This record gives sequence, structure tokens and C-alpha cells, in this order.
Amino acid sequence: FVHNVALIPPLVGVGVLLAAASAGFFGTNAYMGAVLDERGRGDDLAGLLFAFNGTQVAGSLLMIAVGQTLVGRRWPVIAVAAGLTLGLLGFALGGSGLLLAAVLLTGLCTCVQLILMVSLVPLLVPERESGALAAGMFAVGYLLGFLVPLAGGVLVDLTGIARLALLPLLLLALLSLGLALNLRLARER
Repeated sequence: FVHNVALIPPLVGVGVLLAAASAGFFGTNAYMGAVLDERGRGDDLAGLLFAFNGTQVAGSLLMIAVGQTLVGRRWPVIAVAAGLTLGLLGFALGGSGLLLAAVLLTGLCTCVQLILMVSLVPLLVPERESGALAAGMFAVGYLLGFLVPLAGGVLVDLTGIARLALLPLLLLALLSLGLALNLRLARER
């Protein structure tokens, strides 16, 4: 589906950024209960899941309000990639007082990062190549978005340590932050 080899680097880069958002969202949802149980905070699951998933609505409304200002700029991509990384780190390692803030930050950043990545396609390539870039980006993004949380589950099965489910999510978030820092967008040239 990629007839232009020059599309492969942006396809993979944007695909990984999309994957970090997807894996961060689905992986946190999937393993939140186990991580909270391990920390003796299982009673907080319903409230934290509600808050976490509610950020998807808040992030969508935020992007409706300010999306035109943010799309196509590098700094918002860097900010949400950093926020996702910090949120996952806070959820994995932070004390009880950080749980709600970490969950809210992770949820909001996954939403905004996904919207920013999907919105980038027509800004990265000419119109005739946008379909190929979008198809490749979604293939990379959702394949990694599935496999990375699955790897977290394998780590938990091997070790019995629930928080290790977040390690692959965190590593992908760090990779996405590195890619965001090196992202070059035409709007900022």
C-alpha cells in the first residue's frame, strides 16, 4: 500500500505516536484494576476508571475548542507525549496521592495525542498520498496499540507483578516522546 518509499519514515513515526496514545489508553484501562489491587487500592477502581474514561470527553471538547491552534504544531505533540509519559510513570510508581492526577493526565494526553496524530496526515504529505499515509499510520498504530499492552500482560503472567504491565506502555510513551521531539512539521518551518 506504500507506493512511495519516502512515506515510510513519517508513516512509522506518526504510527508510533498514534500507537502510544492507543496503547496508553487501552493498556491503562485493561490493567488499572490489577495495579490498584496490588497497591491495596482496589476500592478506587470504579472512580478512577470513570475519571480516566471521562477525560476522553474532556479532551475531545478541548480539541473542538482549540484544535485549529494546536494541529500542525510540534509543541502540542511534545507536550502530550511528555504528559502521557509522566502520567504512566505516576500511575506505575507514584504514591496514593498521585493516582487521580496520573490517571487524569494519562487519559487526557491519550485523547489529545490521538486527535493530533490523525489530524496530521493531510499536513504531512500531498493530498494524493494522504490515503497511503493514513492507512500505514493506522496499521502501525493499532498493531502496536494491541501488541504493546499484550506484552504487558505477558510480563505480569511471568512475574506476578501487576505494575509491570505498565512497563511496555511506558517504553512506548518514551519512544513517542523522542519521536515528537524530532518531528518536523511544515506549519512551523
